[in-house]
Amino acid sequence: MFPQIPARLPPAITKSREVAELIMSRDIEQHGVSGPVALAWRWALTGEGPTPITLMDWNIGPPSHQDMEWQIECPDEWNGRVPSDEIRAARGVLWWLTSGPEDQIPSDLLPIESSAAPD
Repeated sequence: MFPQIPARLPPAITKSREVAELIMSRDIEQHGVSGPVALAWRWALTGEGPTPITLMDWNIGPPSHQDMEWQIECPDEWNGRVPSDEIRAARGVLWWLTSGPEDQIPSDLLPIESSAAPD
């Protein structure tokens, strides 16, 4: 599985290791082992870069909650190389990993649902 989840999760992560592993495996199956979603998981859990949204080199260990908020909010540097829903999903990973039970999912992180064509 990619990435390897550390035995002890970084302090910024609010989810259990077991739940994170389950959700990560689903995300990797859906989005693949490369791209923004995989980078979000790797960066958040291990601190291995680059950063998932800005693609900056990162070698200072696992990100803090504030570092992840910064990635959620900043403009992406993928320059159209991946679909926008993948960027949104990567931001969603970072938000989810640091969210508490009372937190409401920001509307800009929700998946865009395609409407069915009229018959």
